[in-house]
Parts: sequence; structure tokens; C-alpha cells
Amino acid sequence: MDSSKEFAKVVGKYMKRMNRANKRLNKKLIKRFRSKGIVTVDPGKSIRIPIHYSREEEVKDGIHQ
Repeated sequence: MDSSKEFAKVVGKYMKRMNRANKRLNKKLIKRFRSKGIVTVDPGKSIRIPIHYSREEEVKDGIHQ
């Protein structure tokens, strides 16, 4: 019983850290895409952009609008 609790605690910490990293990454991506005029985001909505969109050469105007 104790070991599973410990495990849950560790996983929780890890998830929290990942979440923070994801938020930061999303902000960067949103900035990059906004400057290209591709992504419009409602404030307060979390956004996940598929990784392949972040490669510069794959980004063409109007990929997802």
C-alpha cells in the first residue's frame, strides 16, 4: 500500500513539471504561429499544436484555420 502511494506522489510531481513545461512550450509556439497569422486562440483555452507543425518548412499559410 505504501509503495503505491509513494509512486503516485512521484508521478504527480512529474506530471506537474511536465505541465509547466508544456505551457511554456505552447506559449512559444503560439507566438511563433501568431506572427505567421496561422493560429488564433481564445484566451483561457489551452492549445496543443501537433509537433510537426513546429517545423518551419512544413508551415504554410492556412494549414489549419
